[in-house]
Amino acid sequence: MAKRFRQNTLDVFLKKKPKLKYQDDEYEDREKSKREEEDRDQKETKKSNREEDRDQNEMEESNREEEDIDERELKESNREEEDIDEETKENNREEDRDRNKMEESSREEEYRDEETKENNREEDRDRNKMEESNREEEDRDEKEDREQRNLDEDDISDEQGSENTEDGTLHPFDPRNIAFRGSWEGDSENGNFNHFINWKAQFDVALKQHMQTAPKNAIYLSPAIQNELIECCAEEIRGTLIKRIQAARYFTVLADESLDISGTEQMSICVRYVNEEEENLEIKEDFLGFCPLPKQDAATITSAILNQLTKWGLQTTFLRGQGYDGASTMSGKVSGVQKRIKELYPRAVYTHCRSHALNLVVVHGCSDLPLVRNTMSIIEKIAVFFSATGARKDALRAESTREGQPRTAGIPLMSDTRWGSRANTLSAFVEKFTSIHSVLETMEAEVTTTSGKASTLRHSIGTFETIITAVIANKVLGYMLPLTKQLQSTNLDIITAYEEARNVRQVIANQRNEQGFSPCFQKATALANSVDVVPAKRRVSVKQNYRPNISTESVEHHYRVNLFYPFIDHITSELDERFSESNEPALLAAYLVPNALKKLTEEREKRLVKWYHEDLPYPNTAEQEIECWRHKFLSVDGVLPASALETLKITQMAFFPNIQCMLKIFLTLPVTTCECERSFSAMRRLKTWLRSSMSSERLTGLALMHVHQKIKLDKERVLRRWDASGHRRIQLAFNGKIQLMATSSVLVCLGFDHVRTALVDVSPCPSGNVTIAM
Repeated sequence: MAKRFRQNTLDVFLKKKPKLKYQDDEYEDREKSKREEEDRDQKETKKSNREEDRDQNEMEESNREEEDIDERELKESNREEEDIDEETKENNREEDRDRNKMEESSREEEYRDEETKENNREEDRDRNKMEESNREEEDRDEKEDREQRNLDEDDISDEQGSENTEDGTLHPFDPRNIAFRGSWEGDSENGNFNHFINWKAQFDVALKQHMQTAPKNAIYLSPAIQNELIECCAEEIRGTLIKRIQAARYFTVLADESLDISGTEQMSICVRYVNEEEENLEIKEDFLGFCPLPKQDAATITSAILNQLTKWGLQTTFLRGQGYDGASTMSGKVSGVQKRIKELYPRAVYTHCRSHALNLVVVHGCSDLPLVRNTMSIIEKIAVFFSATGARKDALRAESTREGQPRTAGIPLMSDTRWGSRANTLSAFVEKFTSIHSVLETMEAEVTTTSGKASTLRHSIGTFETIITAVIANKVLGYMLPLTKQLQSTNLDIITAYEEARNVRQVIANQRNEQGFSPCFQKATALANSVDVVPAKRRVSVKQNYRPNISTESVEHHYRVNLFYPFIDHITSELDERFSESNEPALLAAYLVPNALKKLTEEREKRLVKWYHEDLPYPNTAEQEIECWRHKFLSVDGVLPASALETLKITQMAFFPNIQCMLKIFLTLPVTTCECERSFSAMRRLKTWLRSSMSSERLTGLALMHVHQKIKLDKERVLRRWDASGHRRIQLAFNGKIQLMATSSVLVCLGFDHVRTALVDVSPCPSGNVTIAM
């Protein structure tokens, strides 16, 4: 007690409050609570940290999993790409192996072909040796004679020398499509032209002296001089033709286009007219030249045709007809070439080429019916297959010969533009059917690259459906083949062409019966039996959209109503559409032919006179002249002329000038453009891939000389035209006798057999040039 008292007293003294017991407890409680709070905070902090660590770990884990997944997917995609690349490489290796096998088999075939060719060459060599020995004997005799003539040549006068030159052998170039130029050896050209000039100089004294003494720039044998002389010859030929056309007064233009070997679009321009210069009046279709086209639109072609006709000296006011194919650019009724020309010259009647029209009948007839179309496709593949190599042709030829069939070249290829090609191909296929089947069967048994294709083709033709379709198509198209050839004739007028087409149409229509089909079925059955094919028909279903499905009683009845009748109906309808009667007033002149004069009604007569009124020499008396013409022939009981050309030939037309004019214009109207097609054949013979850089002017000149070989050229006129420029270093004079240089030999080699030099005097000019007097 005393101690506590003292402490309290001391606290009072020190101004301190006494510390009670309950106060210590509170302090401890506060401290404890603080510590507990701090502990809780620490625990919560630790817990939150652990949760954050856990979240972070989970996030890292998820990231690692995503990375693993991406890595696995990437590896998987890489492996797939590698597998694909490996498969591609494997496929490429297989393709290479297949290609190598095909190349190996091709080499084997080529080797076999080479062996066959080598055997043929050996036979040819043996044959040539025998011929060579015979020729050597003849050459020795000829050489002795030539040496004897050469020894005597120095003692012969110039006049005698000219006679020997005239009797020499000529080597025409252009009519035989021999190239003028050749390869270059250094600075000189080793061409055919120079070769034959040098050959001729061996026995032509004037030519030899000219080549030895003339300056190098005045020899006049260069390609430029060749082109000038070719152009001069072409102008002379064209001038002769233009005079004939102008004498006939009225003419018709024919035009067509085709690509040459260099890719240039060449338009052939021809003219149809009635020629009266010779004793026999005839219709002429003459080629005048080619015209390169920068564009193939109607405006360009129209301008080219009219400009060329004017350039050549023809008066387009006398243009009375146009003949083109059926392309929309040429035949368009709104802005085609024929429409544009007709706007300028209303009486220039357009005619769609009848040969093209007939060819379209065949093409559409063979392509619109599915069964016929498929059969024609199979036959075309057969033709291509046997035309691919010489070995296949030889195999087919040998099999045909063994079976007693005609030894022909094979199966001609089809073409949509070559007239008559389908009929020829069908005929050859039907004729050689058993041989084709046998050869394909033999090739199928062989282990070659073509075995599969031969098997496919054999199975394609080994059905009765294909056999009877080919037989039927061959029969029907055979009726039109003579008409195809007849339409290519020049002396054919438009009405006769229509009449012949209608006659063929009627003949085909008359075959639409059992009697017309029975021979086809019997022939097809015989062919099928020869290759062990049973005549059968396809099954008939309830609904069929892509082939005929008429219910029938027998195989013969099935193909008669499902194939034969539809094909004939299609052909006759095409002929009716493309060879229907025209309402052109110009064609009414056909009723002036005595055989058809009864059909000339009063209404037709008025339209006829109205159309030809501006062309008639005496238009005011046309009606009276027609009445006299009618009276002249209606009272005749004998055979009357059946064509306009025959009428003009056998009738005295001096008393009927108006009718003569109308008939001539009628004959001038175009029928076909076959003359243009013939000029394209000449173009392909002249401008080959070895002469693909030939200019259009040279091509036209060579084509004119090649096509018009019968036109006689005046050598003097050609050289006068060539010398007209006045820039020649050689002296030419035309005073009574023709003084020519060695260029006459150029004309000889250009291909005119009538051009022969007759040299009389040879004297050098002061300038070193050569003057040759004839």
